[in-house]
Amino acid sequence: MTDYRNSFMRYVELHERAWGMDKYAGRPSLQELMNAPVVAFWYLNNRRETRFVATLHQDVKELNAYASQLVVHSSKVRDPDKRLTKLFVQQREVLVKGVKLSLTLAEN
Repeated sequence: MTDYRNSFMRYVELHERAWGMDKYAGRPSLQELMNAPVVAFWYLNNRRETRFVATLHQDVKELNAYASQLVVHSSKVRDPDKRLTKLFVQQREVLVKGVKLSLTLAEN
C-alpha cells in the first residue's frame, strides 16, 4: 500500500522547486500548502508558462462553482484559463468523478 502523503508531498516539492523564489498571483506559502484542507494544482492554459500553480480552498464547493461556471457560461468564455491537474483533500489525492447540473424551468 502506497503512503498517500507521498503523492501530495511530491506535488508540493515539484511546485516549490519549479517556482523557487518566483511569484505568481495568489501563490501560497509552503506552510499554507501544508495546512490547507483542499489543495488544487492547475496548469495554466498559457503557452508561455509550463509550471503548474496551486490554489487553496476550505472545501470543494469553490471548485464545484468553477466547474459549473465553465459549463453554464461556456458561450461567453472561449477557453478556461486553467486546467485541473491534481486535487488533494486533507493531503489525500481525490479524483473528480463527475459534475452535477442543477436545473430550473425557464420563465417565459
